[in-house]
Amino acid sequence: MFPLNKNTTDGTDKFVTTYYVRDPQGNVLAVYEHKHGESDNGTFTLTEQHLYGAGRLGMRKRDLALNVANASEPTPAATHYELTNHLGNVMAVISDEASTTDEPTVVSLSDYYPYGMTEPGRSWNSGDYRFGYTGHEKESDLAEGVYTTEYRLLDTRLGKWLSVDPLAEEASDWSPYRTSFDNPLIFVDPDGQWEADSKGNLIAEKGDHAGTLAKFLNISFEDALKKLKDQGYTVNDKGILNLEVGDKVKLNNVFTRSIRDFVDGTTEFDYYNCWGSAIAGSQGKKIWGDYGESKKKQNIASDKEASGGKKFIKHTTEELVVGVGIAWPWEFDKKLEDGYYPTTKGKAQFGKTVLRFVYTERDANGKIIKQERTHGAVYYGKNHAGEIYIYTKNGWEAEPKVMKLKDLENKVLNIYGTIYGKVTGGVFKNDSGYYNPKSK
Repeated sequence: MFPLNKNTTDGTDKFVTTYYVRDPQGNVLAVYEHKHGESDNGTFTLTEQHLYGAGRLGMRKRDLALNVANASEPTPAATHYELTNHLGNVMAVISDEASTTDEPTVVSLSDYYPYGMTEPGRSWNSGDYRFGYTGHEKESDLAEGVYTTEYRLLDTRLGKWLSVDPLAEEASDWSPYRTSFDNPLIFVDPDGQWEADSKGNLIAEKGDHAGTLAKFLNISFEDALKKLKDQGYTVNDKGILNLEVGDKVKLNNVFTRSIRDFVDGTTEFDYYNCWGSAIAGSQGKKIWGDYGESKKKQNIASDKEASGGKKFIKHTTEELVVGVGIAWPWEFDKKLEDGYYPTTKGKAQFGKTVLRFVYTERDANGKIIKQERTHGAVYYGKNHAGEIYIYTKNGWEAEPKVMKLKDLENKVLNIYGTIYGKVTGGVFKNDSGYYNPKSK
């Protein structure tokens, strides 16, 4: 349902064709308008350029006539930035346009009902910003509260899709018009075809089977089928697995066990951090901590830093036998240098690929003024919509969890920085990306 172009009228003599330039995933890159009319002489204008990081960050509003010689924009291009919540809803949009006060220029503010309709009296839009609920685009030409997604249109006033589910036969006991299993507080339905559990559990989506589970977990079909059968799923006389939409697939691995065994952050076994759990977990080792030993390692690291030494400390065997905490970023990087190689997110492996986060701060001219290695996590697969899940522990005493990568990047006040799709060399100070273990 993503439009490539659409035709409208502006109420005068002009017939307007809007063209959308998209990437292979359907993301809008630029928008052009072609106005047809006797008084307009067929102006072809660039109106938007969209900005992306891990997701859409906002857009630059343009007004550049492309088929007019020596054309210039009447006003400087303004950049609009989205402020989103953990579900991807656009809660506010601010602009870099100059204001008479020190406060930012606010383009829109939005509060939403559970199914996505904006709340009257609690929403405001001065700049006709089109993106809102779950980050999707509004189709105000059809009706207020209607959004377009990859496969169909969502009416947030009704909490229903406006066309049937293209895979409705996979969930015959549910209405083909329903969204989010009629429970938007627990489930999200990002594209109208596949759904994911907001708590990070593996949930059977429409059309899922042992083959898709094998791909998700990076295991063989036979192992995936055995895993499902061990949890009570059976194959009927037609060879079809009785896996239904919404069924949970429980996993028992070093990551789920660390989540299960976590108490409250005060016990010695809870005391480990992101870097240590990422390295241990990606190697299939037990993820746990020991308060006294972790403190001992921190003191050793502190002595090294104070002496200005350039080489890594060689820990003795006794100093490494308990706990998985890694106190310093250079120690984490040493582990990556010795046992991993840089890769792309397209080659990431479930439970094995380590994500390395670097936070970059720039001045008003774009010059880098600060870079810090901030975080480590483990790749935990991705859903049909392409959203990446990670295993992460956000602090020595924090609870380990599985969450979406984009939620971590948005939720932790951007102090971790953004994960890029590829790094170009070894472990350098400014590399933020994916690392696969070296073959032994």
